[in-house]
Amino acid sequence: MLLTRGYRVEKILEEFQNLSLSIFLLRFQSDPLVFSEKLMKVIELVNTLYPELKDKDRILDRIVIKKLPCKIIDEIKVDEKHEIRKAKIPSLNLTNVMISDKVVEENEQLLSTGIWGLASLKYSEPIMDKKGKPITLPLFVEEFKPFRVANIDLEEPQSRVYRLLLHP
Repeated sequence: MLLTRGYRVEKILEEFQNLSLSIFLLRFQSDPLVFSEKLMKVIELVNTLYPELKDKDRILDRIVIKKLPCKIIDEIKVDEKHEIRKAKIPSLNLTNVMISDKVVEENEQLLSTGIWGLASLKYSEPIMDKKGKPITLPLFVEEFKPFRVANIDLEEPQSRVYRLLLHP
């Protein structure tokens, strides 16, 4: 089993149940060095971009206080209540995160089962109700690049996952 900080790589691999890990590994049997290098890049990026709950305050400080953007890997799901789309970011236990209409329109599965991908978060003024109480967090999912697990090919430079994970 892959050893990293915690169990994040293992969890990501479990979430991608449609990916046959044995077939994936067989593709790299011919050159174990190349496979090891690529796998280490993936592990490094997962450890960097897939946050743990303990990272929540650090990420919120970066976005809300310092007004700096942040990219994360997570399974994003969107609720649409009262004509307001709100994203859920489970790894950080966040709900009521604003999300771009364009992102939802390009990824309609966000409204049903949710999608794993790379989300770009930034600061945005929260939406307020009539009494001045915030109904969204001051976070905004500006961009989202979904992972298409069925099409993973880490050797093919045109592959979306290749570009996202190995050449961000």
